[in-house]
Amino acid sequence: MLYSSAVYLPFLLAALAAYWWLVHASARRHFLSAASLALLGYLSWRATAALLVLAVFVYLVGRRVAANQGSPRLRSALLAAGIGVPLAYLATFKYLPAYAPPIEQLLGSMTAGGLLLPLGISYFTFKFLHYLIEMRRGTLPAHDFGDFLCFITLFTIFPAGPIERFGNLQPQFATPRFDGELFRSGLGRIVTGLAKKVLIADFVCAMLLEQLGDVPGNMAERSSLALFAWIWLGFLRLYFDFAGYSDLAIGTSRLFGLRVIENFDWPLFKRNISEFWRSWHLSLTNWCRDYIYFPVFGLTRQPVLAILACMIAVGYWHGAHPKWLLWGTWHGAGLALWQVWQMRKRRWPALMRISRDSAVYALASWVLTLNFVVMGGLITAFDRPLDALRYFLHMLTPS
Repeated sequence: MLYSSAVYLPFLLAALAAYWWLVHASARRHFLSAASLALLGYLSWRATAALLVLAVFVYLVGRRVAANQGSPRLRSALLAAGIGVPLAYLATFKYLPAYAPPIEQLLGSMTAGGLLLPLGISYFTFKFLHYLIEMRRGTLPAHDFGDFLCFITLFTIFPAGPIERFGNLQPQFATPRFDGELFRSGLGRIVTGLAKKVLIADFVCAMLLEQLGDVPGNMAERSSLALFAWIWLGFLRLYFDFAGYSDLAIGTSRLFGLRVIENFDWPLFKRNISEFWRSWHLSLTNWCRDYIYFPVFGLTRQPVLAILACMIAVGYWHGAHPKWLLWGTWHGAGLALWQVWQMRKRRWPALMRISRDSAVYALASWVLTLNFVVMGGLITAFDRPLDALRYFLHMLTPS
């Protein structure tokens, strides 16, 4: 991970000093782009060169599809090509190696240091697609390649998100000025992120997991409590690790005077699966809502199908293994059932009052929601669904 590399902190301090004290305000976006490319190039010059080629290609295609010149068929073909090329790059490095070992060996021989997956590939691919779609819709503010390059390469959010929107970030490039309150809040956010990542995820959760030992390896001999604790600790470690990285990205961006979008909104305290997904990895779920859910719903008028398509995409975004497809289906089914429950509940005024006013109902909903999410983690904890099912059944067996 970029944040934990030995060069990151010295680079960050030097970049901050130059950004605020040496670089003129009008050139700060170019400085951020150059600094980001230098850092990424240091980690992998091949991947950085490929990113630059893709960025130029996507920018030119975006300008072309926004110009409304030529036939609609030509513009549609250009948009399809603009979307297809980054997706093909993503599939080549992230998905095909999982299904074709010869491709994995070939890519491994072509990349430096065995680096098979370019840093931040999923994040910048989704930013490319967002940019092209919104350029076709004509919703983006006036900008040049300098704005676009800074948006794509910004190192503070490059490796771990959030998946920023161009319309939010680009206007901030025009008038960068030092804001002491924003800078202090950025430092506080970095401290919070370090506490989540280092103290809770890497120390407390990791220590407790180590004390539990190899629970999956001898699940038949372990108590239900140990099995339950193992999967819950794994979920908490994942959450605090990812939320910590998001805090680091948001806080570091604030040091440069940039307010990037939030990625988590206290998901552990949500009372239903719909609220959970409106607060977990917000930038990804909002992206999938805008570019998958709404288009599928518009074509089919089937909300359940749109939900499943959206959540399967969320699952597959995380990894190429089929278990992520099952994980996305699990959450899609949960969201679909929640929608059905909401529609049915409206027929019973007494039940509506209970669900709105009862503290017992709220507590039960919260417990059910969190355990549904945590049990979904079993799907990704094992490579074979049968192993996950066996673990789940052992966990339900009193011992």
